[in-house]
Order: sequence, then structure tokens, then C-alpha cells
Amino acid sequence: MPNLKLNDHHRWLIVERILEGLSCRIIARQFNISKSSVPEFLYILKSMEPYISLAIYTNK
Repeated sequence: MPNLKLNDHHRWLIVERILEGLSCRIIARQFNISKSSVPEFLYILKSMEPYISLAIYTNK
């Protein structure tokens, strides 16, 4: 599988799929990435949680 650089738009699409409850296998197939890289996006999302909730409250 080739190494592909994912831009911010694709990263957020992956995060949306995770929040929708799709399995890592399905998400990996949709974006042609390895199954083990999908949980990394969940880790990134969890680390950004304080900033996301702050943005929601400030409408930015």
C-alpha cells in the first residue's frame, strides 16, 4: 500500500466515520489506509477535545 499524505479534510472525514461508529476495517478500506492507522486519528481527536469543545462554545 503506498504512503499517502492525508490532508486536513480527509483527516476530519476519518474522524467523522469514527464518530459514526464504523469499524476500523471499513474506514481503512474507504480511505485506502492501513487498519492500524485508524485508531491514531481517534487518539488525535481525544487530544484535541478541549480545543474542540472551546470552539463549539465560542462558535468559531
